[in-house]
Amino acid sequence: DNWVFGYVLPGPDGPIDTLGLELRREGIDDFRYCELLDRLLKEKSHSRKPSVRAAVTKARAIREAVRRRFRPDAFSDMAGGSVWLHDYRPQPALRLSDYDRLRHSVAEACVALVEGEKSNKSEEAL
Repeated sequence: DNWVFGYVLPGPDGPIDTLGLELRREGIDDFRYCELLDRLLKEKSHSRKPSVRAAVTKARAIREAVRRRFRPDAFSDMAGGSVWLHDYRPQPALRLSDYDRLRHSVAEACVALVEGEKSNKSEEAL
């Protein structure tokens, strides 16, 4: 029963990914999207371009919605850089559709921040 906490199982042709591994991967992707959104917000927050300002306002609201849904203390000392997997504190109940909606919103906000800058450059060229 050593596989209970494992992320791969032995298979006839090599390791087989487990659901736990795939969920971890998705969690890492979500974290990276949020980090990208934070970076883009920092870069674009002082823009005077209307399309960028609108994207920043919407992106801030989305980022705040994500923050409200997830507790930073869900793992022992995440703020201090330590993550203890066996001291997990449950998050507020989220359905898979909630996760998908949040993930999609964060990705769209990132695209809007980048595209807002591009659309203004094309407007300036006219």
